[in-house]
Amino acid sequence: MYNLKMRAMIILVIALVAIPTFAQRRSILEQAERDAQTFGTFAELANLAGLGDILNGDGPYTVLMPTNDGINTFLANNGLTAEDLTADPALVRTLLDYHILAGQFSAADITTAYGGQSDGVLELATLGGEQLTVQVDTLGTVLLGGSGIAVFLPDQIVENGVIHAISGVLLPPSLTDDQGLATFRVKETIADLLSGAPEFSTLVQAASDNGLVEALAGDGPITVFAPTNDAFLLSQSNMPEDIVSVLSLHVVPGRWTVQALGDKLAVERRDIGTLETLGGTTITYQITPDGAILLNGQGISTFTTDVVVDNGVIHYIGSVMLPQRDNTLAEYIRDSSDFTILEAVLDATNLMSALEGEDALTVLAPTDDAFEALATRLNVTLDDLLASPDVLSTVLQFHVLEGDFPSNDIVTLYSAEADNVLELTTLSGEELTLQVDTGEEPDDLAIILNRQGIDVFLPDVITTNGRIHGLPGVLIPPSLRDEQGRPTFGTFTSIMDVLNRDQASFSSLVGLLEDNGLSSVLAGTDQFTVFAPTNGALLAATDDLTGADIVSVLQFHVVPGRYTAEDLDNLFDLEADNILELTTVNGEELWIQTDDAGNIILNAQGITSTVVNLGASNGIVHAISGVMLP
Repeated sequence: MYNLKMRAMIILVIALVAIPTFAQRRSILEQAERDAQTFGTFAELANLAGLGDILNGDGPYTVLMPTNDGINTFLANNGLTAEDLTADPALVRTLLDYHILAGQFSAADITTAYGGQSDGVLELATLGGEQLTVQVDTLGTVLLGGSGIAVFLPDQIVENGVIHAISGVLLPPSLTDDQGLATFRVKETIADLLSGAPEFSTLVQAASDNGLVEALAGDGPITVFAPTNDAFLLSQSNMPEDIVSVLSLHVVPGRWTVQALGDKLAVERRDIGTLETLGGTTITYQITPDGAILLNGQGISTFTTDVVVDNGVIHYIGSVMLPQRDNTLAEYIRDSSDFTILEAVLDATNLMSALEGEDALTVLAPTDDAFEALATRLNVTLDDLLASPDVLSTVLQFHVLEGDFPSNDIVTLYSAEADNVLELTTLSGEELTLQVDTGEEPDDLAIILNRQGIDVFLPDVITTNGRIHGLPGVLIPPSLRDEQGRPTFGTFTSIMDVLNRDQASFSSLVGLLEDNGLSSVLAGTDQFTVFAPTNGALLAATDDLTGADIVSVLQFHVVPGRYTAEDLDNLFDLEADNILELTTVNGEELWIQTDDAGNIILNAQGITSTVVNLGASNGIVHAISGVMLP
C-alpha cells in the first residue's frame, strides 16, 4: 500500500512539474533575449533605450518585433552601422516606441478592426504617441506603416502581451522626410551610389567626362536608367559621337518609381507612357506584369528597379538607349517594338517605300494597341484588316502629312484659327481636323485629332526625313465614314446594338432609352460607358422611378469615355479617399469602388456589377444589379 501511495504521489508531482504555470511564462523582453538568434538585436536595443521596465512589466503590450536580419537590412539601407545607431539612445527609443502598442492585440483582432474601416486604413496609437497605419491584404497578411513590411510570424503569446515578428524596421512619421526616407540616414546621391558600384564605372566616367556629374549629384529629384559596363560594351559599335545625347536620354527629371510610372499610365489610361528626358527628347515606357520597365520601344528592360536615394531613384538596365535621329521614318518604325502592326500594314499596302524617301513627312503613327482596339471594336481580326489593302491604304494615307510638323508648330497654327479647328491636308487628299486642349499645367496640353478623342501621346520623334507623333488610336478618314460618322468597313456594333442583342436582360432599358430620346446618342460614334440596369433591377425599382425625372436617371447611368472594369479598378486604386468619382452625362458625380474580385460597386447604394466589359464599337456596357438615383 505504501508503495502504491508513494508511486501516486511521485506521478502527481511529475505531472504538476510538467504543467506550465503562469509564473513560468516569460515577459516580452525575456522572450526576445531567450530567442536571441532571431530577436537578440531588438532585445539589446530595448535595454539601451530604457524599455526594460516596460517590456518586463505588467503590460499588456503588443510588440511588432523586427528580426535581427530586418534590423541589419534597415541599417544597410540607411548607410548606418550598429555603432551609429547605439550611439543615440534617444533615437533608438523613438524607433522602438513605434513598434509597441498598449494593449494585447492578436492578428485576428487587428484583421477584424481593419475590416471595419471604410477608408481601407486602420490607425493604431503607438507607445510614442504616433499613429501607425495598418492594412490587411486579401491573403490575410498584416501590412504595416505603408512600407510593405509584413507580420510573418504572428501571435507569440507571452506573460505580459503578445509578439508579432515582422520583416523590417518601421519608421515613425517624426523620423521621415517628405519622401518617406529616414531623416537620420547617411545622405547619398545618385552620383554617390553609382560611384561606389564597380559595375557602373563606365557610366560614371562618361558622365564625369561630359559634365553630367553635377546633375547626378545635385538636389534633383531625377530618375536615372543606369546601363551597366556590359551594356556600354555591347553598344560600343553603335555609339554615336555625341555621347551627351546618349547619356541625357537616360536621365529624366522627377522621382519616377515603378509605382509612380504605373499610376501615370492608369491616369492616362494607356499601356505606353512617355517621359521627357534631361536632353528634352521623349522616351516611351511600359510596365510588364512582373514590374519591369520596358524602354523606348527598343526592347530594353530594367533588371533592378526603385533604388531610392536622396536626390532621386535609379533603375538598372542591361542595354543602352540610343538616339533614333539617324533613322529614316521607315527604319524607326521597323526598329520600334511599339509599331509592329503599323509596319505590317505599311508593308501590306506598299506604303513603306514612301517613308524611305528624302521628302519630309509627318507620320501620325498608331501603336499596336491602337490597331488591336480598332479590330476589336469593328468585330474583325487583324488578319481581316490586312486582307483589305485598299481600305488600309486610305486609312494610312490619312495618317501622313506632307512636310515637317513639330507639335509646337501645330499648337501655334491652331491658336491662329478663329473657328477653334485647324485643318491640315493629308497624303490621301482628305482634311484632318486638329484641336488643342490646354489644361491648367503645361504638361496637360493635348493635340486631339479628327474629333475622335484620339490625342498625340508620343510627340516629335525626329528622323532624317521627318518626324513621328505616336497615337493611341487609329484615325478613320471621312471617305470611310457614313453620314453618322461610323466606319463603313468592318461591323460597327453600337451600345444600342449590344443592349438590343440581349433582350432577356435589357429590353426594359432599351424601351426607356428609346422613349426618352437617348437611343440615338448611344448608337453614334462618341465613346460612352453605360452601367445598364437589368430588367429585374428596373422592375424592382418601379416605385422609386414613379414620378422621377427618367431622363436624368438614365443619364446618371452613362459616363463619357470608354472604361473597362480593369480601367475602373486601376483608377480606383489611385484614390486616397477610397472613392473614384466620374462625371455622368447628367453632370452629377457617380461614386465608384471596386473590390478584390474586380466587382464594380456603385454610388454607395449596394449596387454591383453582374456582367462587365460588354464591348461595343462606341463604348462599354456593364450590367448592374440595381437602379441608381441621382
